[in-house]
Amino acid sequence: MEEQGWRIAGGTTLLDGALRPADLALAEGRIAEAAPGARVLDARGLLVLPGLVDIHGDAHERSLQPRPGIGFPVDLALRDTATQLLGCGITTAYLGVTLSWEPGLRSLETWRLLMAALEAARPGLSLDLRVHLRFEADNLDALEDALAGIAAGRVHLLGFNDHTPSILRKLGSEKEVAKYAGRAGMAPLSSARWPSASRRAGARCRQRASGWRRRHGRRACPC
Repeated sequence: MEEQGWRIAGGTTLLDGALRPADLALAEGRIAEAAPGARVLDARGLLVLPGLVDIHGDAHERSLQPRPGIGFPVDLALRDTATQLLGCGITTAYLGVTLSWEPGLRSLETWRLLMAALEAARPGLSLDLRVHLRFEADNLDALEDALAGIAAGRVHLLGFNDHTPSILRKLGSEKEVAKYAGRAGMAPLSSARWPSASRRAGARCRQRASGWRRRHGRRACPC
């Protein structure tokens, strides 16, 4: 228990919707009356504000993979992300985690590692890290994992993505292909191999959709 408390002194404080010079006392992590013997934080020249809430961000991807082919362990990347968020004054953050059919950074494997690392790290974090699941519409292989995360309360916000059309439009650009390949941890295909690759991908998509219809009695899959 934090018996002494704190007094944030000399700062410009946001109180009742306005910024003004004022001290702020804290006890046990809450705003309180000033207590004798409280420790003093010199806030002269600083703004004293509530912690910010970031409802969507994917900068954690840069901590996981600072550049193509270079990756860090998920637990280390989470600590780095938390440190950067706190340094920006953010105390509640929704990590925009894309769960895609792509291998690598946005894969089902990375999702599982990230969920496990978050559960392990939360007791020691100084901020509230939450999950904004960005579920890729064609990613039927990951559906059960997504539903399990939602049911367990590990997903706090849900969105649906469909990046496939935009990716297909960019396949003629070797620069864009190299970017996607790097994120997936793969070597880019040469332009001569794209027609064959796209036919295989299309056949796989049709196969998955057909399997969905057989299992669920739907005339069309949700993608």
